[in-house]
Amino acid sequence: MSVLHNQIDKRILKQRLYSGQSNRLTLSFYKYHTIANPSEFRDALYAVWSPLGILGRIYIAHEGINAQMSIPDENIDSFKRSLDDTGFLKGVRLNSAIEDNGKSFYVLDELDSTITSCRYDASRGVVEPFERVAALPEDSKVK
Repeated sequence: MSVLHNQIDKRILKQRLYSGQSNRLTLSFYKYHTIANPSEFRDALYAVWSPLGILGRIYIAHEGINAQMSIPDENIDSFKRSLDDTGFLKGVRLNSAIEDNGKSFYVLDELDSTITSCRYDASRGVVEPFERVAALPEDSKVK
């Protein structure tokens, strides 16, 4: 059986992303839908999306899916077909990034389960964090 998780150091992934020749699209989507077996669904998506060069944060739970991802331009059509082939994701609304340099999401670091809110300062072209909150209850953190 093939490995169904990233095994490459995030520094190497970042270097590959920034030196890559492909243009990429950053997008997000979510869909509420009962998923009986999130682990099985996650493995099935990984098997389809990993060969497409999709990077990002994809959260799968019994309640549905929430994804923020970066996709090589040449694989957008294949990605959309994979959504259509996934039944409840057919026709899901895909939200494109407002300002996109295509260099987003080189690795997911699940050990720091926080949400960071940011402000965009257009005059300086800078995104600055202003609040960070835990995404999991205190007693569920990885030690």
